[in-house]
Amino acid sequence: MTKPTGSRSRSDEASELESTRRELRDAQAALMHSEKMAVLGNLLAGVAHEINTPIGSINSNTDVALRALDKLREALEKLSPEVRDDPDLKNAVDILQSVGNVNKTACDRIVKLVRSLRNFARLETVEPKPADLHEGLESTLTLAYHVLKNRVEVVREYGKIPKVECYPDQLNQVFLNILVNAAHAIERSGKITIRTRTDGDDVIITFTDTGKGIAPEDLPRIFDPGFTTKGVGVGSGLGLPICYKIINEHGGGIDVESELGRGTTVTVRLPLKAPERAEPGEI
Repeated sequence: MTKPTGSRSRSDEASELESTRRELRDAQAALMHSEKMAVLGNLLAGVAHEINTPIGSINSNTDVALRALDKLREALEKLSPEVRDDPDLKNAVDILQSVGNVNKTACDRIVKLVRSLRNFARLETVEPKPADLHEGLESTLTLAYHVLKNRVEVVREYGKIPKVECYPDQLNQVFLNILVNAAHAIERSGKITIRTRTDGDDVIITFTDTGKGIAPEDLPRIFDPGFTTKGVGVGSGLGLPICYKIINEHGGGIDVESELGRGTTVTVRLPLKAPERAEPGEI
């Protein structure tokens, strides 16, 4: 018996239903991740604000102490040689100078970290705005320092690029996901090279790591929600899919090339002007 034209088999209906369910799961996963990032942004902004005031006081007091120590050294030079050259006194002054310098360095690092937290957690604007991508990369590198320090060398090969009209906090999220993935792919020590350049009306950012690479059979699946090569309890499988969605909504593209045992290169292409979106914060 011939099947009537236009009729659909049960297998077709089941396939369509499964596709719809998969799209719904992907949308739910993206929404949950978006909500988590919004909460994280508010948390980071609050933490940065709370740290900013006390570290400002410590930084100011350290400057005052170092200036006072300089005056103390000048006063000691005017004293008699037996007092001026007393080894215990000289040692005490040297210790105070060393402690002051260490405190100053620590304060500068915390101030830089707080600035990076505030930049990363900046609330999304209603409209896209021109942003310096190099500034976003540097803020993100500061936040990723804990997974890079002492084992991953970061090489910056920044070209001359204009500001890009975009949603900066979403791009910072993309940069952070890519950098953390690259750091996790480097098992002992290695290198991540970040390059930026223009290509017509686009800006190109590439991240090349010397990690373990991705198996050829896994490469086509890396943007699938839930897929991860990091193992149970390490990766959620949402990082790259979210990156893909953010870059896609910016009117750009993201591509991954990898060779097992040789490393991975992630290329992000962004137009200089972001396309219009109905609801900018939605990812």
